[in-house]
Amino acid sequence: MMRPPALLHINISNGNRRRVRLWLPLFLLWPLAFVLALLVIPFWLLAGFVWWIIGRGKYILVTPWRATVLICCLPGLLVEAQKSSDEAVKIEFR
Repeated sequence: MMRPPALLHINISNGNRRRVRLWLPLFLLWPLAFVLALLVIPFWLLAGFVWWIIGRGKYILVTPWRATVLICCLPGLLVEAQKSSDEAVKIEFR
């Protein structure tokens, strides 16, 4: 089963300086995103039906499904960037 990420872990190290570690709880944002989606759905459907007459409504109507799949594929994603041997940034979705 696919699920959206619950935590975002950001780790920044700057050579001799202290490391900065941030844990951001994304699960607190999901209820807000759900309410926002409920407010946007009527306008999105209206735009989809108007564009359907033009011939491009399919693209508008499948966009939320594709965005949901993209968000649900984020858990396990790890991005590491290193500028030098002692400066690095690590971002991980859990």
